[in-house]
Order: sequence, then structure tokens, then C-alpha cells
Amino acid sequence: MYAFFLFAMVLMHIYINNIYTVMILLFSIFLPLISICICLFSKKNIELILEVPNTLSEKEEILKLHVANKSIMPIASLNICITVFNCLTGTHTIFPLHFTMSGKSEQKRDVLISDPEIGKIFFDTESVSVSDMFHLISIPVDVKFSESSYGFPKSVPTNINMLNVYETYGESLKYSENQKGNDRGEVFDLKEYQPGDDVRNIHWKLSAKSGRVTLREFSFPLNYSVVVMVEFCADTTDLIEACATIASNISKGLLDIGVMHTFVFFDAGTEELSVLNIDNYSEHDACVQRMVSSVRSDDPSVALTRYYYSLESILDSQMIYITTNEFSEIAEKLSTEINIKHVMVTDSDISSITIDL
Repeated sequence: MYAFFLFAMVLMHIYINNIYTVMILLFSIFLPLISICICLFSKKNIELILEVPNTLSEKEEILKLHVANKSIMPIASLNICITVFNCLTGTHTIFPLHFTMSGKSEQKRDVLISDPEIGKIFFDTESVSVSDMFHLISIPVDVKFSESSYGFPKSVPTNINMLNVYETYGESLKYSENQKGNDRGEVFDLKEYQPGDDVRNIHWKLSAKSGRVTLREFSFPLNYSVVVMVEFCADTTDLIEACATIASNISKGLLDIGVMHTFVFFDAGTEELSVLNIDNYSEHDACVQRMVSSVRSDDPSVALTRYYYSLESILDSQMIYITTNEFSEIAEKLSTEINIKHVMVTDSDISSITIDL
């Protein structure tokens, strides 16, 4: 555009050739140079701050970008490209912003994130530059920010019917109501001392008060051997989010009915299989945060395969296996030793969940 304008000024000077056309021509040449010099001066005095909440809402989120020009010189064109990357779904979005700023001024700009996805989301500056008023050159600006936030699965009504519950010995805060054990942290019952009983279990204070030698019987800690496993290998973002939603709500639903369990997923970013014991809601929330921070894998059964070959022994347990794929060969092998509830996700619209075990 400027080239056409300058060409027109040159033609006008050739045909008219007076002092005024000379002044206009010189002005047309030196004005861009002045604008470029102003850009070089002002680019060192730009500050950027992006306000990002810890948790993104389900429908939309408006982020606030604070821009400050500390220079006394104006900025003809400030160009900012913000990248939004979701490590769980792998989606990558760029938000370009272009605006002018006067000297010694501040501006607030809204960055609308519509329908935030489930996952850990990173907000970074891909590029920041200033341009002269004619957009002849673009000068990079060495100012960056890097923020992150989380998009968590929504809560949906979940009904879990436990038909056959297996209890195994474990380290937890739940104890058997009808079986004594050897966990000295919890007393199962009191009884009168009999010859042959372990004297280390005598309750001396109670014995002194009652006048009889009283013995403590300790509790048997329990773990419900239910495994919730989710595979993040879907091709579409909607199905990945659906898998995360189902896994999160099933885990919470198990806690709602008092069932402790193990949560398993594979993180392709760290190449590690996460196996987490869930005993309470705090552990569930921490587990979900780790889950949405993971990176999906291209292997459709990587979590199940690694879990199968990492087991030293197969316990009498049940597995809720959440995936977008058919029953794999490794799942067939494992199903001969434990009960696997295969939850195949084909629809992204999750309004309620019902699981029968």
C-alpha cells in the first residue's frame, strides 16, 4: 500500500515539479523512517500480564490481558499471538491480537476461550512484535508470558451397583467389621486374657481399672480391590473428554458408596503408568488433576498392557476398563483372571452413568 502511495507521490512530483510536491515527497519518505525509529525505541518498554484462573469454567472463560507501554512514544501497531495448548487432547489454538497504544498508557484486552476442553491448558506468547504505521516492517519484542490452568470433567449423576464386592488386605483407614487382624492402629475388640495370648496386647490401664487382665484385639484393614482404568487414545477431542468424564465420575461414585479403589492411566508425556490408590475425596481430586495433566498415547491399550505385565500376582479383583476401542487381546488374557467391566465410549454426550459390578 505504501509503495503505491510513494509511487503516486513521485509521479505527481514529476508532472507538477514545485516546492510543494518536493515537500510532500520528502514527507512521504521520512515519515516511515520516523515511525520505524519510534518502534525501535518503544519495543523495549512493553509489559504483558495474562490473568488466568486456576480452573476454567465448562462453558466459556474470559481471560484478561494487561498491556502496558512504559515509553513516551506511541505504538502504531502492537501484534500479539497467544497460543493455547491442551496436553491431554493435543489441540493447539492461536489467538492473534492487533491494536495501537499511546505513550505511557495501559490497556486491557479480553481473550475469550469458548467451551474450554478438559485437560491442562498452557497459555504462551508465540510472538510479540511492533510495526510502523505503514506496516513496512515488523520488529520482534522480547517479552513473554507462560501460564497454565485446568479444565476438569463435569459432574454427572452416577449410579454404581456393587453386586459382588471382594475385600483384600491392604493399608487403609477402612477396617473389617467381622474379622480381626494385626493393625495396632485400630482396636477391633476387647477380651479377657487367656493363657497363651500375646502379653504385648494387654491393655494395662483398662486392666488396672477393671481388676481383670484385658486384652486388645486389633483390626483388619481392608481395600476393595476395584481398579478404574482409562485409556486416552481416541482420535477426537470429544471422545477423550468423554473418557475423562466417565472415569472421574466413576471414581467419585465409588467413594460415594464407600468403596476405595485404584485409579490407573498412562501418561505418554512422562512414559509412566500412574497407579493411584483412592481412599478419600482429596485423593480423588488430586488424581483427577494428574489425569487431566497427562498426554494421550497413540497405543490403544498401552495402560492395560503395562498394568498387566507390571503385576507380580493377579489379585481377586474387578476392573472397570474405560476406552474407545474394542476388547483387545491383552484384555482377553486378563479377563480370564479378573472380572473386567468393559466401558466402550462411543458418544461424547454424557448425561448419566450406570455401572453394574
